[in-house]
Amino acid sequence: MTAVLVLGTLECPWAVPAWAAAEYAAEAEQEFGSAQETMSDEENFLEEESFQTNEYEADRQEGECSTGDSEKLIKPYEEMIVETELIVDMEGGCTAEDIKSALETMRESTEYSHMTVNVPAGEYECTEPLYIYSNTTLNSEEGAHYYLSPDAKDHLIVASNNWGPLRENGLEDRGGYSHIQNVVIQGGSFDGNNVGGELIRFIHGNNITVRDLEIYNVKDKGHHLTLAGVDGAVVERCSFYGYLGQSAKEAIHLDVVHNSMVVPGTHCYDDAAVRNVTIQDCEFRNLSRGIGSHSAVRGVFMEGIQILDNQFVDIHNWAIKTFHYKNLRIFGNEIYDSAYGIMVHSVLSGRESSFYEPLEEVSLEEIPSKGTGYDFGIEISENHIENVNEGVRIVGHSEQMLGGVELMDNVIQDSSFGVTFKGKVTNSEISGNEISGAKRSAVFLSDSRENEISGNEIDHSDKYGIYLNRRCEKNKVTGNQMDGNKNYGIYISNSIGTQVQKNKVENNRACAIMVSWKSKDTVVSGNQVRGAKASAIFVNNSSDRSRVKYNKIYKPVYYGVRVKNSDSVQACSNYFYESGKHQSIAFSGSKNGVTKWNQLYQLSAAPMAFWSCSKCSVPPMYLMKVNQISNGAVKVTGTLGSRRSRAMIELKGKTYHASVKNKKFQSPKLPKLKRGISLTVVERDIWGNTHRKEITV
Repeated sequence: MTAVLVLGTLECPWAVPAWAAAEYAAEAEQEFGSAQETMSDEENFLEEESFQTNEYEADRQEGECSTGDSEKLIKPYEEMIVETELIVDMEGGCTAEDIKSALETMRESTEYSHMTVNVPAGEYECTEPLYIYSNTTLNSEEGAHYYLSPDAKDHLIVASNNWGPLRENGLEDRGGYSHIQNVVIQGGSFDGNNVGGELIRFIHGNNITVRDLEIYNVKDKGHHLTLAGVDGAVVERCSFYGYLGQSAKEAIHLDVVHNSMVVPGTHCYDDAAVRNVTIQDCEFRNLSRGIGSHSAVRGVFMEGIQILDNQFVDIHNWAIKTFHYKNLRIFGNEIYDSAYGIMVHSVLSGRESSFYEPLEEVSLEEIPSKGTGYDFGIEISENHIENVNEGVRIVGHSEQMLGGVELMDNVIQDSSFGVTFKGKVTNSEISGNEISGAKRSAVFLSDSRENEISGNEIDHSDKYGIYLNRRCEKNKVTGNQMDGNKNYGIYISNSIGTQVQKNKVENNRACAIMVSWKSKDTVVSGNQVRGAKASAIFVNNSSDRSRVKYNKIYKPVYYGVRVKNSDSVQACSNYFYESGKHQSIAFSGSKNGVTKWNQLYQLSAAPMAFWSCSKCSVPPMYLMKVNQISNGAVKVTGTLGSRRSRAMIELKGKTYHASVKNKKFQSPKLPKLKRGISLTVVERDIWGNTHRKEITV
């Protein structure tokens, strides 16, 4: 398919002169012929691809679009020509009114399949909008500066004219996605001059491209670019800056065509949402918000939105804020020095409760439900977020739980909160993220269930590394690494059935793992805790039926495992190395506590203690004492920590069972013990709890 230039068909000063047509045609035919011989397969493909129309518009255009008069066509190869394109080169010194007149050519055209208007560098003062129509490219050179005059209307570019007499000429907006289509706006700077409230707007369209633009200086409550009811658009390599207002408004506004309050500028409201839009490689700075929405219709989703590789700096509200989206991808963006990073909502409430019931006769989509895990298909990955109040916030609602969120491989630094799941978020994943320097919590979950927090690296949070609070249920915290948090490493509060497994928590100033405030049925298993400045693991305040097992605990300052005022808690098969100031395992104010098969090494305080407990399975174990062993001795003696314990001596790979009477133990005769030889004295109680103490003669 070949691009065709139509010459001398418009009687205006900026059209190509008619006298040049013949000369140009001869030159073009000669050059085209030689170029065709050397054109690569890839170039042929791109040449054809660039003039294809949308698939679902092909039939309409075939019936309605005329190819024009044959004598107006340049036909180096007539058999390849199936489309006609009008190219208009604006001359230097033209005005905005001239450009507007050129664009009007496509208002009702059936003669041309596409028109490109090339605008040179210059100053273009706009007193009223430039209306752009289907099958049009507006291509502006570097240095082309469009700006609104002080007495202008709100807009610089509007997709089609839905108002006035043009409605009688067949351009009335009839809804759907075909009112404005196959449009490219490329190049140029667009200055709202603190007059424009919505500089560029597309309603009810498809196949829209906005590329290489600067859009700036928008007044209060306005948007730089609005896409409402658009299916298929690309916004790339654009700069958005200069919002001159206090209201929280998006630079790129994606919206559903529901009513005149949500989307002014049309008379046709049909709940058409935005779909299949990619926003990439753009810059956003000094704005209220970057990209997003603040209204939606129940059962009508923004879908197929991709926000890729953009940069946001000095955003006063949310850099990205989405509402009622499905199949959303936010990837590779950079957000710096802003109030907030990324927010994803299922249902808004409060001051921004613009959540509407659908219009009559609107076809609704299936709302994600329990059977599908409430899967909205949302990916937020490989973004870099720094110096914000909140990095990422995911918010569900009692009316619509939000699931299927994959928040992966992001870097979040110096935020107040790193990642937040707040209210009815489920079946989602926070994994592989690097979060450092959070002023409050690196990861915070509230009223969320069946999510997994795994494989994250978290360090130097001022309060919490991972914090689950307020009615969380059945969440998993697995395989995370945490270092240097100033308060708790992992804090589980008022949550049911949490699994805390295989995490590595080091050098916390408070407890490494805290389970508190009725966090029943919590499993703390397979974790490695080192250098806790308080207790390594603390189960507290009616966190009944919790199980603490298979953990490795090294050198806590206070307790290894502390259980307080919580019943039926099991502390089993844990490994303790070098105790702190207090017991390795301590229960107080608890019933039915169980301690079995714990391994304790090189303790300097009592292994186990129980205070004000009832029906606990094990008596306390005090610190074992080994009498001094002199050079040449053949026996080891001492005092065990529990009356119902056994004693053994491990020496050179052999085990010797000692006799015990009234806690006093004495080994059988051993090989002569010479100075410098090491042996291990082992105490094991009736429940398999074992204290090992290494002695050097």
